[in-house]
Amino acid sequence: GLDSMPYDDGSSLSAQFTDPERIALVTGLHQAIVDQRNDPWDGGWDNGNVSTIRFYVSYDLADGSRMERNYYTEIFSDDLDTQGTVAYAAQALLNGPGMTEDLYGLDDLTDYTASSAGITISDEENRYGWQSVTGDSAQAQVLWQAVQADLQASTLGTRYLFDTPQRLERCYFNDLTITLTVPRQDRDGDWYTSSRDFTVTLTTDAKHTLAVLAGLGISEETVLIPYGQLFYEDGTYNEYYGYPDSALWEKEQAETLWEGGAAPDPTPAGSEEALTTVAGVTAVHSAG
Repeated sequence: GLDSMPYDDGSSLSAQFTDPERIALVTGLHQAIVDQRNDPWDGGWDNGNVSTIRFYVSYDLADGSRMERNYYTEIFSDDLDTQGTVAYAAQALLNGPGMTEDLYGLDDLTDYTASSAGITISDEENRYGWQSVTGDSAQAQVLWQAVQADLQASTLGTRYLFDTPQRLERCYFNDLTITLTVPRQDRDGDWYTSSRDFTVTLTTDAKHTLAVLAGLGISEETVLIPYGQLFYEDGTYNEYYGYPDSALWEKEQAETLWEGGAAPDPTPAGSEEALTTVAGVTAVHSAG
């Protein structure tokens, strides 16, 4: 799927769309990729940090046919605010209207209730661990309802393609995992409890979730740590490269990735028509 940060249950997009607004976001990203293929990356660093995304899309067309495309393409941090670029279009799709529900699969969780919850923690020596935050299922359910409210308000679940200042300052290091349960009936008519975990990265503006956690003794004064503060201790952001050590790491990764030329593209250059010639899209069968 189309991957993004933070690395929680919403980190990979794979969904089906029929509404025109979201189809337009998909075709906007597709068009940006097609346009970029006509102006390939020269391997330089003039556009800030570079990363790569995979984008697969399948369209159901009005004439009953289906069109499928699969791409690997680079994105650049300096393009995030530039309309028409792959980075801008990918970010717009990931944070589009109603996308949080698809990314986190909320429609599949309406019958679930929470039984317990815990968060990842880090001590002064950066040793990672786990801490339970709820004493009973009633507390867990209140917390689960708060998380859903923040996801609906987009104060949780915002997606990022790079470690931008907003990502590093807004996201906490801490992931919240809630164990959800639902009663099921087997073929013999016997009831059993099915469970699954739901994980979301906490953010500094998730007011509903943070208020419940504060009542449980979890706050920035006790456990919560901003992501950038934990991994970039001097807190200094360089406008061109990003936070200190990340620039070197990303540059090394990119040089390894692109050594010997561009990554293989399953759709050969020259085989793609401009999307303005593709008419009658009735549904995006899959995107991500």
